[in-house]
Amino acid sequence: MWSVKFRLVVIPDVQLLRMVYVQPPQDGIQDFYLKAIPPSGVAATVISQVTASKKWIGFPAWVKGIRVHGEKSGIVVIKFDQDDDQNKPVRRRFKGTSKDGSFEKALADALAKLNKALPAGGVNDASATWKVVNTSGQIGGIAGLNQLSVVISAERQPPWSQKKKSKKLLQKKKSFGR
Repeated sequence: MWSVKFRLVVIPDVQLLRMVYVQPPQDGIQDFYLKAIPPSGVAATVISQVTASKKWIGFPAWVKGIRVHGEKSGIVVIKFDQDDDQNKPVRRRFKGTSKDGSFEKALADALAKLNKALPAGGVNDASATWKVVNTSGQIGGIAGLNQLSVVISAERQPPWSQKKKSKKLLQKKKSFGR
């Protein structure tokens, strides 16, 4: 007499479906629905926990969070951290000038100022990514001007600390919004 033991593992088809709106919801919460499709045919009745994930690249600016609807009353709401100042990269601008109209010298001056600012806050091994955001100059006149300015915008790794906004600026923002 032969005896065979086996274990049956049933893996349901699980999907996370995003609701498509005609107009964005007023609360800013995007709804998702967790759908598990049971296996077809004969299967053991097993209650099991299922998981699903979905990558959402480039979600709209109105999204403040997500709401996942599961079976019966299984609803999970996740609100995104809305502290914009924490999420924004800290960029600083550096201006370099050249009195003889040399772009290379003006850029080197701006980069020297960036390099001097890298160790701010006691960071000894910082690096930065930068780009030229403005170039301007002045030429001619009695004085024979030939001045060139280059402005670069830089983001440091690790980030520079956030500068605290002055009370006057915060009050202006509040009164301007009224």
